[in-house]
Amino acid sequence: QHFHQTVSKIFESMTKISFLAGALLVPLAGCATKTPAVAQTQAAPEKLAPLQVAAQNDVRPWNGTVQTVPYHWRMANEGGGGNTTGFAIHPLDSNVMFVQSGDTGGYRWNAAEKRWIQFSDWNPDIFSGYLTGLAVDPKDKNGVFYAAGNGENGNIYASRDGGATWKKLDIRGANGKAPIIKGGENSSTAGPRLSVAPNNSKVLYYAARHDGLFRTLDNTQSGNWTRFQNLSARGATVRVRDGKEVRDDFDHQGGYTWVLADPSGGTVQVDGTTVSKIIYVSVAGNWQGLEPQNDGGVYRSEDGGASWTRIENTRRSSRGSMANDGTLIFSDSGKIMRVRRGENSATDLAAPTSKTGGYYGVAVFPKDANHLVGVRYGIAPREYSVAENNRIVHSTDGGKSWRELKDVRYEGAASWWNWFGSWTHWTMFDPQNPKIVWMGDWANPWRTLDISAERPLYTEINRGKSGSYVNGIVTPPAVAGQSIAPVLNTGADWAGFRMVSLRKPPRTHLSQSYGRFNGFADGTGVAFCESDPNFVAAVGGWDHGVNGGGGASTDGGRTWIPFEGKGLTWPGFKSDPKLGRIAVGATKQANGFPVLVWAPRFQPPRFSLDFGKTWT
Repeated sequence: QHFHQTVSKIFESMTKISFLAGALLVPLAGCATKTPAVAQTQAAPEKLAPLQVAAQNDVRPWNGTVQTVPYHWRMANEGGGGNTTGFAIHPLDSNVMFVQSGDTGGYRWNAAEKRWIQFSDWNPDIFSGYLTGLAVDPKDKNGVFYAAGNGENGNIYASRDGGATWKKLDIRGANGKAPIIKGGENSSTAGPRLSVAPNNSKVLYYAARHDGLFRTLDNTQSGNWTRFQNLSARGATVRVRDGKEVRDDFDHQGGYTWVLADPSGGTVQVDGTTVSKIIYVSVAGNWQGLEPQNDGGVYRSEDGGASWTRIENTRRSSRGSMANDGTLIFSDSGKIMRVRRGENSATDLAAPTSKTGGYYGVAVFPKDANHLVGVRYGIAPREYSVAENNRIVHSTDGGKSWRELKDVRYEGAASWWNWFGSWTHWTMFDPQNPKIVWMGDWANPWRTLDISAERPLYTEINRGKSGSYVNGIVTPPAVAGQSIAPVLNTGADWAGFRMVSLRKPPRTHLSQSYGRFNGFADGTGVAFCESDPNFVAAVGGWDHGVNGGGGASTDGGRTWIPFEGKGLTWPGFKSDPKLGRIAVGATKQANGFPVLVWAPRFQPPRFSLDFGKTWT
């Protein structure tokens, strides 16, 4: 409150827009606004606790001393968001769980508080929040590993205290060169890329997408990794032009995708260390297949990695899962496949097909290979009937027959949530109970307590985890007698939120307030009127910047009126302005509206004097 009062005094004397050192300063003097003549639906009044407003005479000059105030940071509860790209449950304790996010790194489950706790924020190697691999030590409930990086600076990290502290395992080989470990690639949703040998807790495998399969024989030490030189498969490549150079590079899902070791297939000795005898690794080829030397497929070693054989009828696998008896279930080119120990060709289990997409996430119950589950990678519409959500299949006889779950129920943590099972990357059985099944889509981890029920109920387990990209945030001042939300933000996918509480999810996101395609989905800028905090403006775009949009609110962000946009198309550009930042002036005009200044991405700024009807 002191800050807002001080800023208001500083700008009281300003009467016009000023340009100083390349920055656009909008006067913040008194602003009296009126609602434009545009039809809108008023939301039901919200009950907010009274907010304290500092007395005018409570503003004191700085006395030259600095007070140190301790801060404890917690995640604001938006109720969803964050691409959920991987999961791990410890086989000895179902309360020991870890989740990897495509936006905000890794989390461990706190069973006592029933919430996720972030464990990788400290790591500067993480690119865009992505982890590329996650694994638990099957013999040690406190042993967990993850892979993350931004290219050649990527690495593997180990914890022996359940994720409280971490040690870097330098994955550079004898030549001093590390494989490319890059989060944010499309194939970051494949896995498991990281796997602990079930027969020896010190042995760790990593399937590096670009560079092949790696192994360390002692994951308590750093820098002793080796690459399997006898595994030369590359997977799908495409011809790309990089400047003047034309070279082969991986397509968006090509390369090494997962690695698993047979828990009951025996052991062999390698350099005096006990390792798993049977190992499987997936190398994703393209849909048509390539020449044999570059062909994708699932490869198996039966001698601890000394030699490898490609399993017939395999080409492009993204996810793998293994039972204790050595039965391997994996997705391949949209199908659910199986291979047993000793078989040289994979079997198509003929899971039901659908227009919603092929299968990506698959799982087998570790203790009984008859229990299978698969999820399709289909893209869900923003609004749809649950009865149409036939993306999950279940089998209790090893894939001889399938039950297609066409009437799944789901409940999110927030009332604004209306997505389920879209871009589903993985699914997993609770290792102790075949009825409990987890899955992860592009936003949340979900769990059903009984997949065999007539109408299984999936619940979003998202407390403490949030992955929304926040691109803009404002904190309007309190006004006596008015219910003004303390925080408004804009961000990717959901436009943004009007957050009345930081602990409870908001009722709606801004896109829902606008109506579909009337505003924006990816919010990038938000601003309010200093003397009338109920006046808010925000801008952004649709489909990550393909189209632009924006609007304003006169009731603190409860309801929104889209900009009409006349004059928004800029000569020389094929699209309307999109994304960027917006500023709200506080100068009172004759028409009662504040000045709006929008600086779109890649385009010159423009302003509006009539609530966004016309722009110059």
